[in-house]
This record gives sequence, structure tokens and C-alpha cells, in this order.
Amino acid sequence: AEGVVFSASKLAEAFNLSLMIIGVSLVAFGTSLPEIAFEIKAIRMGHKTMILGNIMGSIVINAALVLGLVGIISPFAITDFSPYLIGAAFTLIACLFFIKFVRSERKVTEIEALFLFGIYIFFIFAELYFR
Repeated sequence: AEGVVFSASKLAEAFNLSLMIIGVSLVAFGTSLPEIAFEIKAIRMGHKTMILGNIMGSIVINAALVLGLVGIISPFAITDFSPYLIGAAFTLIACLFFIKFVRSERKVTEIEALFLFGIYIFFIFAELYFR
């Protein structure tokens, strides 16, 4: 973890990018690779319900447990929420569309999956453009 934090900060510095941009793109993608590999393996083995359980569990752990532990170790204040508005908006959009897709036919089709993927790509562009 220390190497990732160090490398990410050096990369941001070298390319004159904010740590937020590096965090929401490269670091987030890198830390999601085990999740992606797990989801691919689970779908190939026919464990579809495990996929949703893992995704929901991961979101709750990152949003509640990780943030809670960080706050216990070193309390922090968020004095300006504006840098997080794009991420919060896209998180809400992705969750709403995911719920809509799953509730509509109880599945996510290839087109819907591409749409969700597109939301992520658009999110990265929005983060880069509005910074």
C-alpha cells in the first residue's frame, strides 16, 4: 500500500495532475483488478449471485468500513465537498442505472453493461475536464 501511495503521488507530480485524478482513475482501477478477476471467474463458474454480493459488499466496505477505520486512525475534516461532487454524482447515476437494469428483467444485458462501462469512461473524462 505504501508503494502505491508513493508511486501515485510521484505520478501526479510528474504529469502535473491532482491526486484526486490519479486516485479516481489509476489507483481505483488498480485496486479494482482483484474484484474484476473475481467477477470474471465467478460468472464463468455460474455463481451469478456471488457477483452481486461481492459488488455490494465491496461498496459498503469501502464507503463505511474503510472510511470509518481511516477516521478512527486519523480523524479528518472535509471542508470543501466540491472536489467530490462529480464522483458522488456518477456514483449515484451508476447505482440508479444498475438498479433499473437488474429490476427490469432481473439481469444486465450486454447493451446495459456497455452503458454502465460508458458511465465510467464519461466519469473519467468529466473528472479530467472539470478539474
